[in-house]
Amino acid sequence: MTIGTVDADSLGNFYVCHTGRGFITVFTPDGKLDRVVRSERPLMRGPRGVAVTPRGLFVTQMGGTTGMPVLYFANENGAQK
Repeated sequence: MTIGTVDADSLGNFYVCHTGRGFITVFTPDGKLDRVVRSERPLMRGPRGVAVTPRGLFVTQMGGTTGMPVLYFANENGAQK
């Protein structure tokens, strides 16, 4: 398993890119799995970087057939819970 970047939100949740698996896991400050972020369309292929912002989650990805090097997920950061 290849891990890309890791980022944290203002509540202390950690967002971990799983480059080889095509998803992002979100962990609570105490280390418990909170959720898994995936995309249906366009497919997330090889997420490498993640940035958590007040507006949502931005993910950079490598290659693939999506033609979209950056994906945006609104309301996917812990600060907006």
